[in-house]
Amino acid sequence: MEGNFYYELGQAQLALDAAHRVIRSQKCKLFGKNLLILGSLGLFLSACKMLDDSEKKRKAAENEARGVKAELAHMQQSYDQLFEETQHPQETDICCDGHASVTKKNV
Repeated sequence: MEGNFYYELGQAQLALDAAHRVIRSQKCKLFGKNLLILGSLGLFLSACKMLDDSEKKRKAAENEARGVKAELAHMQQSYDQLFEETQHPQETDICCDGHASVTKKNV
């Protein structure tokens, strides 16, 4: 009976050793998968950050372009106004004091 007991104890020890090997190999596989998941998550987060940065840059460039367009419209209006004044100059006579003027049309 004692021999049978040692045999069963040895079989149990072998089974435990085999289970430990399987557990160790499964831990290694899970560790590799976890690293892969963490790497993918890191790439995803860096891509989101880059997308956010590019969106901010795009909005800033859009606002700058809007300001440049407004400035260009203002300059075009000033240019048109100046061009109109040079095409149809008013004939004026400067009076003696140098400040008052009278148009010849009104005289």
